Amino acid sequence: MERGLLSTKELAAQYDSVVWMYLFQDFSQSEEDRAAERVAIRFGISSWPQHFLVDPFTLTKVADTGRNLSSFGAAVKATRITAGELKPSVEQFATFDALANSLEKGKDVAAAQKHLKHEDRVVAFRALQTIAKKSPAVLAKASAWLLTTPNDQIRGLVCDALATHGDIEAKDLLHGLVRDPGKSENPNVLRMRAVKALARCGDATSLPVLEPFAASGQYRNGLTMTSIQATADLGERIPKAKAAAVEVLAKCYPAVPVGEDAATEQRMCEGLANGVHAALKKLTGKTVAFPGEYTEATRAKLMQSW
Repeated sequence: MERGLLSTKELAAQYDSVVWMYLFQDFSQSEEDRAAERVAIRFGISSWPQHFLVDPFTLTKVADTGRNLSSFGAAVKATRITAGELKPSVEQFATFDALANSLEKGKDVAAAQKHLKHEDRVVAFRALQTIAKKSPAVLAKASAWLLTTPNDQIRGLVCDALATHGDIEAKDLLHGLVRDPGKSENPNVLRMRAVKALARCGDATSLPVLEPFAASGQYRNGLTMTSIQATADLGERIPKAKAAAVEVLAKCYPAVPVGEDAATEQRMCEGLANGVHAALKKLTGKTVAFPGEYTEATRAKLMQSW
């Protein structure tokens, strides 16, 4: 984005088309960093960098600008903002932000529960964080409606808690979230968190849900290895699912890259292949040699070895 958009001289023609806002987090948990994090929560930022347009009257995201000059120009040109009442108002925003700030520092689960369904997403998220830390059992009981909340941070935090504490009753909702995150600001990241939760909450019926992502061969996407690991974890945790898990994992060796960048891509491809191999060895207890050269022929042989 810095090369394709922000540093291009031609962007100067668009300087006055928008009001620019730069958000920086250093993750130090200082007062300034937590204030920046609250802004990130408000706009659903769960990965970086992000670049988008916001309606200043409603504080809602209205367009993704992409990461190059042409996509940015197209997004700005297509966006129309209608002046209206500020929602939230300046006074409301200040009140919400102060409440969220107080919840960050609080340890009162009862107070957090009171604000769990707050109209402001930042307040609700901070309340949920307190509950996740202090009373995860309460969170597990509320997971049914929390996982259907159209808010990535809230759903993601619930998934993280379920990945740690487990709750088989959340299985079907997690299946739905993996298949289709719905209205999501970052569906790939949300899927990854739901997949990690399924490793703890799922059963044999979760394997077909995980298979399309585990066997995608997309070695540049962290969701692939996360799904592979979750598949292996399910096979290890549930003896009756072990054979099916091995069958899925054997399909997960990625295809050998072709094209101009094949040599560069080969290392990432083999990295994923080795991850699949390690998962299969651990799950089956078998010793199968990984080939000195990873080709389509050796890949096919590996897939038949388990």
